[in-house]
Amino acid sequence: MGEFPSVTAFEIRLHKADGTVAIIMTVNAFGAGDAEIQAVKMLKDDLAYAIIWDGLREVATVHRDKPN
Repeated sequence: MGEFPSVTAFEIRLHKADGTVAIIMTVNAFGAGDAEIQAVKMLKDDLAYAIIWDGLREVATVHRDKPN
């Protein structure tokens, strides 16, 4: 039987265009790339970008490509 991929908790901070933090949440993901995919799906309405953290280390920033 194969091994299960490890799951890590990442913090996603969703920001408005003016830089203010709108939402802070913790998600479980299979790695930083998976956390980025989850964050991109959350960028709607007035949320412009998200910063993904693994503990105290910033691992990625994703931006909304176009207005929703």
